[in-house]
Amino acid sequence: MRRAIDEMTRRRTAQVDYNRVHGIVPESVQKEVRALLGTPEGSTELSTSGLGKKWKEKLPLLLANLEEEMHLSAERLDFEEAARIRDRIREIKRDSAASPDRRPAAAAKA
Repeated sequence: MRRAIDEMTRRRTAQVDYNRVHGIVPESVQKEVRALLGTPEGSTELSTSGLGKKWKEKLPLLLANLEEEMHLSAERLDFEEAARIRDRIREIKRDSAASPDRRPAAAAKA
C-alpha cells in the first residue's frame, strides 16, 4: 500500500510541475446531467409505436428485463446507465398506455 501511495504522490508532483511550467490551470468539467443522460433528438429507441399485437403482449417481459438491468447497473454503481434505463422504462410505459391496442375492451366498444 505504501508503494502505491508513494507512486501516486510522485505522479501528482510531476503533473503539478508540468502544469506550472506550461501555465495550465486544472478546471472541473461543467456539464448538465440531463445532457449526459439524454438520447439524441428524434431517437426512436425502444418505441412501441407500430409494433404488432404479439410484441405488445411481451411488454411485461421486456419491462421486467429492463428493470433487472437497471438494478444491476445500480449495483455496479453505474447510476447514469441506471437512470437512462429508468427513463426508457417510463417512456415504454407511457407509449404503451397511450396505444389504442392497450385500451380496455369496454372502452374500445364505446
